[in-house]
Amino acid sequence: MMAPLEITIARSKDSVELTIGGDLDLRTVERFKRVLRDAVYEAHQTVNLDLSQLTFICSVGIGSLVSARQLAVEEGVTLRIVKASDQVELVLDLMAMGDYFF
Repeated sequence: MMAPLEITIARSKDSVELTIGGDLDLRTVERFKRVLRDAVYEAHQTVNLDLSQLTFICSVGIGSLVSARQLAVEEGVTLRIVKASDQVELVLDLMAMGDYFF
């Protein structure tokens, strides 16, 4: 059974932290992209991603992370993964993208 995507948003003066749980796949990616894009526009300095509760991520999820990071660079915002599940770390390592986000 697929786990629903759960998103918790915490805001501070200069940053936004998103805690993401569940499955990030074709079914849930549009919501994730929307929330992530809004966080980049809202943050003054940093968007921190806690992906430690993410149980599944596929290529569309990775693609949305890459797009969000490119948008963050354009907006002068740092986007980084501060925590990641073993699943996320494995996928990023296999794609040689770990250094891109950590």
